[in-house]
Amino acid sequence: MFKGKTFVLTGATKGIGYHIAQNLSKNNAKCIFISRSQEDLDRLRKDLKKSAKHHQYIALDVSNELKVKELFQQIGTTFSCIDGIVNCAGTFGAIGKFDQISPTEYLQTLQVNLMGAYHVCYYGFSFLQKAPRGKIINFAGGGATSAFPCYSGYATSKIALVKLTENMSIEYPSMDINCIAPGFINTPLANQTLAAGDKAGSFYEITLQMINERGGVDVKYAVELVQFLLCEKSNGITGKLISAPWDEWHSTIFQNKIKDEKDFCTLRRIDDKYFKIVETNT
Repeated sequence: MFKGKTFVLTGATKGIGYHIAQNLSKNNAKCIFISRSQEDLDRLRKDLKKSAKHHQYIALDVSNELKVKELFQQIGTTFSCIDGIVNCAGTFGAIGKFDQISPTEYLQTLQVNLMGAYHVCYYGFSFLQKAPRGKIINFAGGGATSAFPCYSGYATSKIALVKLTENMSIEYPSMDINCIAPGFINTPLANQTLAAGDKAGSFYEITLQMINERGGVDVKYAVELVQFLLCEKSNGITGKLISAPWDEWHSTIFQNKIKDEKDFCTLRRIDDKYFKIVETNT
């Protein structure tokens, strides 16, 4: 499916990113896999087996602007263009009520989740513009569309990332730039909640139950949506926040609706003037 395509994937060695890396490799893409841990990258390389040789494995922290800039300078010596960027790197960061989180801890969460994605998009943008139709996929998360108490840094960073995505899509209509809401998936992020204990509020018990019951949303929905949004079938879908497990994004009806209705699958204020709650009798 992706033969001849080149993608950059951050957060490539854990959680959702790991499964996306497996899928892109299986579908013959050339990838630049990014992770903070060289050990995890070595493990990914081993797991990919025969296809591993087609990819590059870069250890860096995407929140470090200088390192990301240097990375794309290095990429420029090998690749003339990049077909897509998928930003999976993220963290819950500091967990707790407002007065339990220092400004430094709060800012660090935004630095990773928001600015990390921003850095990769910014320094990779010129490469995307050389592709026939560049693709960017960012990941939203808990708190982007509803309250997420005790995770304010995380929620704030994800809301900002959704709006950055939409604004970029309007500024660059020749590209497809979208956000995915993956659902509550059992990933290593859950360990941050368990470590926080009571500071996580009610989400601690929710997380514990998910782990004990092996519940949560199947990661396959996020992987399949990434695959769709990177392929030519999705051309023209841009500026949207799409739920991997709940939206019927695989249907032609949904795809036409998301292209035609500019406010559909976006964040808007319900105000009884432009965006009203429609009550139905059941």
